[in-house]
Amino acid sequence: MTNKFLTAALVLSISIFSCKGGKDKDANSNETTDNTSITDKIENVSKAAEAMNEATKQAEVLKKMQPINGDALKAYFKEEALGLKRTSFSVSSAMAISVGEATYTKDDTTGFKINISDCAGEGGSGLYGLSAISEMKIETENDNGYEKTIDFMGTKALKSFQKNNSKYTVTFVTAKRFLIVMEGTNCSFENLEAFAKEFGLERLSNEK
Repeated sequence: MTNKFLTAALVLSISIFSCKGGKDKDANSNETTDNTSITDKIENVSKAAEAMNEATKQAEVLKKMQPINGDALKAYFKEEALGLKRTSFSVSSAMAISVGEATYTKDDTTGFKINISDCAGEGGSGLYGLSAISEMKIETENDNGYEKTIDFMGTKALKSFQKNNSKYTVTFVTAKRFLIVMEGTNCSFENLEAFAKEFGLERLSNEK
């Protein structure tokens, strides 16, 4: 599963860079090529391939590890964050993957969600390929929002914004094991970052 995902991700990254290159060419009436841009694209693809290779190696390590149990995972979901009560909560081990999720809402249109997936074990290790995406240099934009890689809480993350529902999402891996997805609806990205800091996710590094 992991290798297939990594291959698809590499193809995706190459496609993104190729599409950007095509746009530059159309914008140039003489149809000349920006050599610096080509160099950057080659470097980005090379870094993506390296990140995918490292992710594959780590996935093999994680495959041999025991997933975190439900009680231990549940401890990371605070009853209150940023002054908001936890309004829903769930922990499961479907398909041999330990996953926990909680929502914190202010009203019907404003709130936050956090999802933690353990990439340990046979099932979870397949998710670890997503860590390679955050190491790529991605920046795309359309009428409904954008998606780009950023520095976030001491690591690399994929940040996205959707205009139609005013939602920010940030996806990252911590402790070379846990996949974290956080969402903030009708809030600023600074609010979402403050929400993320409420959980002390660095403690996940101590899980064995």
